[in-house]
Amino acid sequence: MRKVVRTSTQQAGYQRWIETVDALEPTALRQLADEMAAWQQAPRISIVVPVYNTPAVYLDAMIESVRAQIYPHWELCLADDASSAPHVETLLRKHAQRDARIRVMRRAQNGHICAASNSALKLATGEYVALLDHDDLLPPHALAMVAKYLRAHPHARLLYSDEDKISSDGRRSTPYFKPDWDPELIVQYNFFSHLGVYETALIREVGGFREGFEGSQDHDLVLRCVRAAGDAAVVHIPHVLYHWRTIEGSTALDIDEKPYAVEAGVRAVRESLRLRDARVEAIAPSTQLPFVQVRYPLPEPLPRVQAILRCAGDGSAPQTALRALFARPQPLLTRVTLVGPGAATHVEYASKSAGEHAQGVTFDAQMDIEAALRADDAAFVCLLDAQVEAGDEGWLDALVRHALRPEIGLAGPRLSLPGGGAFVAGLVATSPYSTVLARSGASREDFGYFGMNQLTRTVTALPGACLVARRAVLSTAAAQLAAYDERDLDGEDSSVDLALARALGAQGLRHVLVAQATVVCAQDMPVPDAVAGLAAQAGFRDPAYSPHLAVENGVATFEIAEVPRISRFG
Repeated sequence: MRKVVRTSTQQAGYQRWIETVDALEPTALRQLADEMAAWQQAPRISIVVPVYNTPAVYLDAMIESVRAQIYPHWELCLADDASSAPHVETLLRKHAQRDARIRVMRRAQNGHICAASNSALKLATGEYVALLDHDDLLPPHALAMVAKYLRAHPHARLLYSDEDKISSDGRRSTPYFKPDWDPELIVQYNFFSHLGVYETALIREVGGFREGFEGSQDHDLVLRCVRAAGDAAVVHIPHVLYHWRTIEGSTALDIDEKPYAVEAGVRAVRESLRLRDARVEAIAPSTQLPFVQVRYPLPEPLPRVQAILRCAGDGSAPQTALRALFARPQPLLTRVTLVGPGAATHVEYASKSAGEHAQGVTFDAQMDIEAALRADDAAFVCLLDAQVEAGDEGWLDALVRHALRPEIGLAGPRLSLPGGGAFVAGLVATSPYSTVLARSGASREDFGYFGMNQLTRTVTALPGACLVARRAVLSTAAAQLAAYDERDLDGEDSSVDLALARALGAQGLRHVLVAQATVVCAQDMPVPDAVAGLAAQAGFRDPAYSPHLAVENGVATFEIAEVPRISRFG
């Protein structure tokens, strides 16, 4: 019932958003068209569409949505995959005769979607290729926005936009306001999807669409293209530029319609990951978790982890954090160092109360975090606050598996209340100096916004209550770690968390929220105060959080923002 109510509320909110934010007034479209007319150069965009037995009403609507584009420099490349329905060839020929930019070919025999897409790709003469399904729709400014972002980002070789779904009666729903490019998300599911645009030379360099990956051919394609071009070549256009048709047989309606697509997607991900490391596992989606899970290997011998436990400001014994560490066996943990007021007085207590799973673990106390780092040489460090009281089985193992990757700076878990409510899944930056809590989902079991509560993903910053990183990485941020020593654990200062994340990010490292690791905290984290940023700074964008999603009362809610933090055609 809660889900039904929430879905209904979100749909009502989206209809208001369409009316107030996404309304395409003729005057605004003319202004955008006039802006483009002043350009001295404009790329040609080839729209590639495989067609097979498309109902006439949807095929005609798709083509008309392309012809209605205010950006004139396009060509529509249609490959009829030997449709048995006679109206398909008739409609395609009719449109080709009406508009010279429409190019049509008919295959002699049916080859399915990959073969048909490659046939359409052969017709393309533009510098860029946009992929469009035979029954979906483009809003009239879609290609104009693509061209505008290409102009602003000349290095771009792949671009993708936000999207929504559209019913047979034209009602739009289920908007997906996406984050900027995230190498973590793309191996769990194809969030790139629609509207996907590729440099033509790149798509041909990788060999186009691969037969045998039908149903997930786009996911396979983007994985191979990014591997060839690099993550920096991908640009996100944070606007809804694609309407995905929800009709029977469409994966927009229900992924169970095409189970073979899921299997093909897992194979594409597995192959992509194993090109980097043959030991990486890609675990197929399940009914409980409809996303690919990625499991990175641990080296042999197992790496050593030092836990640095920050004691509370009142000097009380760190009972809860010790329970979190030693409730279960922790084969990676070799040392626990207490820091903070009264830490030295609690070393003996800690060593005695840790329990049976603390065998072989050394306990000591240091003045501060920097001194604690110098006191050991374990490859990994876990920073842990006294308020942490428990963790799911294998939480430390899961964090280390990500922290050992050379491109990762900080790895952090979801933070949950004792009752099971997931109250923090990373932090969202609202300015260069402030963050708010990210809360996607009402409980730890909720999928959250497009799975954001269950997916491992790149985040701008993580709460300092529990972090894992390589010792070599943390050692480069002495000034930021000193700020952690001064922080009051009962009143989280998100600027400290952001400062550490930014310092490591400046070294080219990413930070990940690891959904497979959940840690329970004794109390809810306080909402940041006004200094920490109740509202997002005008024009500021966190790349991991869409400017169309809300920041309310110190929380990133993943609801639709009444006022987006981006202009209509920005």
